[in-house]
Amino acid sequence: MFPEAAFGAPVGQTPFSFHLGVTPEAALSANWHYYDTPGGADGGTTYGWQTHRSDILVLRSAAGLGLKLGEQLTFGIDAGLVYNENQLQTPYIFQSHPALRTVKTLLDLETSGYGFDGRVGGLWRPHEAWQFGVSYKLPTRIRTDGNASGNASEQLSRLGLGWQRDFYYDAEVITNFPQTLGAGAAWKPHGRLRLLGQIDWLNWSSAYESLEVNLSNGNNPDLPASLRDDIPFKWEDRFVFRGGLEFAATPALDLRLGYSHGKSPVPDETLTPMTAAIMEHTVAAGMGWRRGRYEFDLAYQWNPPIHRSVGQSGLAAGEYSGGSYRLGLHWLALSTAVRF
Repeated sequence: MFPEAAFGAPVGQTPFSFHLGVTPEAALSANWHYYDTPGGADGGTTYGWQTHRSDILVLRSAAGLGLKLGEQLTFGIDAGLVYNENQLQTPYIFQSHPALRTVKTLLDLETSGYGFDGRVGGLWRPHEAWQFGVSYKLPTRIRTDGNASGNASEQLSRLGLGWQRDFYYDAEVITNFPQTLGAGAAWKPHGRLRLLGQIDWLNWSSAYESLEVNLSNGNNPDLPASLRDDIPFKWEDRFVFRGGLEFAATPALDLRLGYSHGKSPVPDETLTPMTAAIMEHTVAAGMGWRRGRYEFDLAYQWNPPIHRSVGQSGLAAGEYSGGSYRLGLHWLALSTAVRF
C-alpha cells in the first residue's frame, strides 16, 4: 500500500500549464515459506525450511510542462526523479562469478538509490467525439547501494571446505527499466458512452537482459574481497493491448470497465520464484463520482492466475528445472481530486 499525489495549474493567461506528481510505479512485496530445493555446487545442497521475502519499490517524482495549441492539440513533457528500493531474503545461487558459480548461500540483500527519466506526449482532438494520443518514456538506469550478508554453511560443509561461513559486503545493484512507446484513441459514439483503446510497446530486452550485482569490502578472508555477479533474465520485448469503456450513468456518476493483454516477457529458461512476472490478462472495473469541485474514484483490478512450467532451466546449477509456477494479483485503488 502506497499513496500518490498530483497537482496541476495553468501558468497565468499563457497556453502553458505546470504539473507536479509523486507516483509509485511499482510497490510489490512477497513473503512466503517453502522448502529449499536441493541444488548448488554439488547438486544436493538445501537450507531446509526457509522464508522467502522480496520487496521492490519504484517511486517517481516528476515536474512537467503542458502546452495547449488551440482546442485540438496539446503537448506535454516532464522530467522525473526515480527512487528504487530493493530487499531480498532467500537462498541464492551465484550465476556468473568464475570462482563461486553454482555455489548456494543464504542471502539478505538491501539496496536503495535514485535515477532519472523523462516522458513526452501529445494529444490531438480533431472532433469532439474523437481524440488520439501518443507517448514515449525514456529508459531508466538506477544504481542502488546497500549491504549484503549471508551464511554458506550448508554448501561449504557438503563441499568439505572449512571456510568461514558468514560474510558481509557493501552491495551495489544496477537496475534498468525499459523505454516505452504508446499510442491510443478515444471515441464517444454518443454523449454518455466513451470507448478507448491503446497499444504499448515495452523494450524489456534492453532493460532486463541481466541484473548486475557488485559486492565489495567483504569481511570474509576465505571469499573474494569484491566480486560481480550477473543474473541472467533475458526478458523479451512485448506489446500490451488495452481496451475500455466509460458510461455516464448520471451527471455525477461514471461507470468503467477495462481489459488488457500482454504476453509475459519472462522466458521459461530464466523463470524463478523471484522473477515470476508472468501475468498476461488484466480485468478492471471502477466508478467515479463528482460532487461540486470534488471527485472520487474507486477501482478494482484483477490479474487472473496464470500457470507456467520450466523444462530445462538456463540458470546455473539447474535448480529450477522442472519448476511450476502459478500467480495472480488483486489491486484496489481509491483517489480523490479537488478543482480550485
